[in-house]
Amino acid sequence: SIKTTGGGAFGIYNEGNKNKTTVSGRITTTGYQAHCIYNIGDDNTTTMSGSITTGNGNSAYGIYNKGNNNTATLSGSITQGVDAYGILNFGNKNKTTVSETGSITTTDESAHGIYNFGNSNTTTVSGSIKTTGNSTESILNQGNNNTATVSGSITAEGSGANDILSFGDANTTTVSGTVKATGASSAALYNRSGSGNSFTLNEGATIIGDILADDNSTNSKLIFNLGASTSYAYSVSG
Repeated sequence: SIKTTGGGAFGIYNEGNKNKTTVSGRITTTGYQAHCIYNIGDDNTTTMSGSITTGNGNSAYGIYNKGNNNTATLSGSITQGVDAYGILNFGNKNKTTVSETGSITTTDESAHGIYNFGNSNTTTVSGSIKTTGNSTESILNQGNNNTATVSGSITAEGSGANDILSFGDANTTTVSGTVKATGASSAALYNRSGSGNSFTLNEGATIIGDILADDNSTNSKLIFNLGASTSYAYSVSG
């Protein structure tokens, strides 16, 4: 186990390229901007099968990759507080995987599950993400050509809380699991801006909540990917 207290006190800090971090134990931080695992550089690999908790520290991220081509694989758990993201990828072509046993839970305002800030990032979720609090996103893609694939369960609870939110162009989301948003002014799937963003619903997809595209979001697509000869049920309530 690793435990730190105080602002800027990281659990694990790698500055450089091609670092490899494997954690099966527990990391806890409690200070402001005290990230549990912080990688600055490119081509770093993080494998997490244990647990990460940032306690009450504002802007403290579970896994923070600042660079390009970084890989994070989560089969354990991440629990975050206010304004504290589960996984933040700040750069391009980063790859994040939440396996079937993996989970990300955020419990306060502006605390996102997975935040991709950049281009061509890839997110795959077969486990679960749950955000509870106002102005949160389970998966937030801010950039272009980002890809999200969800076969697990994603839940957003709170006012203005969205499950999957896209800013930018040509971001693609494919869902075969459950995406649920509750609360005022919330959305399950939301294109806020950009051109050519798409949501594809495969067989087994369950969407509970609004599917939205703002006026300044153009050429948005909602695709039912079940085959031309396949019958399916589509119901709307509320």
